[in-house]
Amino acid sequence: MNRGGGQGRAGRAYENTVVPMLKTACASFVLRESEYNRHISLFATQFDPLSIDGIILIGGDGTVNEFLNGLFSRKDFSAIQGSLPITLVPCGVKLQLASRFALGDTAMSVFTALRGNTFNLYP
Repeated sequence: MNRGGGQGRAGRAYENTVVPMLKTACASFVLRESEYNRHISLFATQFDPLSIDGIILIGGDGTVNEFLNGLFSRKDFSAIQGSLPITLVPCGVKLQLASRFALGDTAMSVFTALRGNTFNLYP
C-alpha cells in the first residue's frame, strides 16, 4: 500500500475499512507499505509465495502496475501464475482497472477477497 495514494484515500481506506473488516473476519494479515518509488515492485520480486494465502493491493492502477512488473520479473513466475490470489482495493485517482473488473467500493472489494473471489490479473 502507498498510504498517500489516491490523494490519501489508500491510507484512510486501510485504517477505516480494510483493517476492521479483516479483523472482524479473524483474517491474519501483514501490511507492507511502499516507502519509495518502485518499492512495491521490489516486494513483488522478494516475497515467499508459500508463506501467504493471497495479496490485497490497496491503491490504484499504478500500484497494480508496479506490483505486476515485479511479479512478472520473478524466475518462479510460472509456478506462481494462477495460484496466488490477488485483488485490488481501489483507492487511486483514475481506477481504470477497478472499473474494468467491476470491483465496487472499498468494503465490497475486501468482502469479495475474504470470500475467496479474486480476478485474474495474469496475462
